[in-house]
Amino acid sequence: MKYTLTLTLSILFLFVNGQEVDTTIEIKAFTVQGIRQDDSLQNQPSNPYLIDKDEVQNTAVQSTSDLLDNAVGVDIRSRSGLGVQCDLSIRGGTYDQSLLMIDGVKLSDPQTGHHMMNAPLFIDQVERVEQINNGGSRWFGPYAFSGAVNLITKRADSNNMQLRLTGGEYGYLDAGISGSGVTENTSTTVSLNRRQSFGYISNTDFEMNNLFVSSNVDVKDMTFKFNGGITDKEFGAQNFYTANFPSQFEATRTYFASLQTTLDYGKLKVTPRAYYRRHYDRFELFREGDNWYQQRGEFLVLERAQDTVPGWYGGPNYHRSEVRAGELNLAYTSKFGKTYIGGEYRHELVWSNNLGEPSDTVEDYGNAVYTKAADRENASLFFEHNVRLKKFRISAGLLANFHSDYGSDVFPGADVSYELTNKMDVFAGANRNMRFPTFTDLYYNLGGAVGSIDLVPEQSQNYQLGLKYRNSWFSGTVTGFYRQGQNLIDWVRLNGSTVTEAANLTAVNFIGVETEGRINLKELYKSKDAFFNGLTVRYTGMSADQSSAGFESNYVLDYLKHKLFVGVDHSLTGRLSMSWNIKYQYREGGYFSGTTEIPFGGYTLVDVRLYQQTKLAYWFIEVANLFNQQYEDIGFVVQPGRWLRAGVKYNIGFKKKS
Repeated sequence: MKYTLTLTLSILFLFVNGQEVDTTIEIKAFTVQGIRQDDSLQNQPSNPYLIDKDEVQNTAVQSTSDLLDNAVGVDIRSRSGLGVQCDLSIRGGTYDQSLLMIDGVKLSDPQTGHHMMNAPLFIDQVERVEQINNGGSRWFGPYAFSGAVNLITKRADSNNMQLRLTGGEYGYLDAGISGSGVTENTSTTVSLNRRQSFGYISNTDFEMNNLFVSSNVDVKDMTFKFNGGITDKEFGAQNFYTANFPSQFEATRTYFASLQTTLDYGKLKVTPRAYYRRHYDRFELFREGDNWYQQRGEFLVLERAQDTVPGWYGGPNYHRSEVRAGELNLAYTSKFGKTYIGGEYRHELVWSNNLGEPSDTVEDYGNAVYTKAADRENASLFFEHNVRLKKFRISAGLLANFHSDYGSDVFPGADVSYELTNKMDVFAGANRNMRFPTFTDLYYNLGGAVGSIDLVPEQSQNYQLGLKYRNSWFSGTVTGFYRQGQNLIDWVRLNGSTVTEAANLTAVNFIGVETEGRINLKELYKSKDAFFNGLTVRYTGMSADQSSAGFESNYVLDYLKHKLFVGVDHSLTGRLSMSWNIKYQYREGGYFSGTTEIPFGGYTLVDVRLYQQTKLAYWFIEVANLFNQQYEDIGFVVQPGRWLRAGVKYNIGFKKKS
């Protein structure tokens, strides 16, 4: 039964007479933490993109994945709303070709990119988002084939506690608490969060729990930063990975920890970094439990549908993957520019009852019994030099990579920008990139999906050319890009076949354009009382030189051909504000129902939020998918319709003891 759970409006409006919020959009420089450069945006010839803290806070979204869906060049293919399960793609790349980071620490999953977004960092701990869209192998190794997204965490500047509560339709409940402690040289934040819903259609219910800890310590010429957390998810997975067996279920748990420090010796900066990630995955092709499949003698039976599980099904898939890694980066400043050298070592492992080679039986968390295992190692060395020559800014370098299974390779690249005027730059870049197959690509075999141990690494050459302009009230960028891809890995099904196979596509080239414009309307009209606060427009258009004629492409050729985002923030009175997100997407490709191909096509989504910041609290009422648009990002996976939610974040400050 559907019902509406909303926070009492009278309680929310108690804050209306509080402090007026200043929502002026400031166009600032920022530090790019995810790559080796430590200069501001204006000094980056690679032209990274930014989602600032105001957009993070005031956009009508509930998760980092929904926030990223508004970014330029980014495609979030969701299997459910609110960050339950989704795939991150950049410039037409697949979910395995993109990289997610927290404060520059890689979160790529060797089992499958489907799990990369299982990050313990909740949206309330995100300060801003940075993007590199032109491929990133020369900076990040073979993990950022098409690009990278970096989530920058907040650093607390006062002792405080925040209580969060949000409710909405479909039994949605989101409750959280954060506490921060600050001394002269330290800053630590601990955050807990629980989110749940009984689902917008059958078998889309979920429960998620997050714990995240972030701590900073300054000691003389050193800065230490620790991030760590746990995220736990259980969710109904209706049609998530195949429509042949719709009643799927998945449970995942992720442990993550990283420690990095910067030692400042004047001209020389040394940054060592170590991180660890463990991920558990239990996947049920036939959901078990009350009102679902239950054991009846020797068989699993869904009594209400009179359905019996096929004899070949041996029970849930259990996987445990681990990543153990360390990095060392050195940056030296001289009269010739900035020089960066360093390296990384990474060990990837998986234990499973489906992935890998036969091994000794191991019992583990969640009744898992592993009978297979695999592991591999990767090491890299890099060199990079940045220099400014009058109006030119040049960055060039290479990364040499050494893999235990695939041998060695080199990823060179260069970016250059030229200052046409003090407000306008032209920039260009070229980078070579690679990605190795995941353990799922290599070994998976269940339910009509078959991996291939014979897969070879993907390769690409990425090129971009663009123009950016900025003044006191406007910032804009236009970028043309071209990617030549070879041996791209996709899961494909030939017409008439019932088997989906992992395969290397010979070559697919993408060409496209990205534009982003931000207008600070209060600055333009020189008025703090202007009705409109800001306007953001982002457009991405691209095309591939191949189509999926004669076969069904699950990922590579089902890209966003057009994506337009318009974000508007405006005042209602002197005390209330609203933000509107309007998004149009047209997806190329389609999926088969029998022998008939159903094209994805286009759709428009509108999200709106009413919000206010007072001295004590931030409250909001929002509606996602205002006009109840019916759409699919993945074949047969129905997305949420209109969804009403309301929430409040209450801040409690603590004075320091004298």
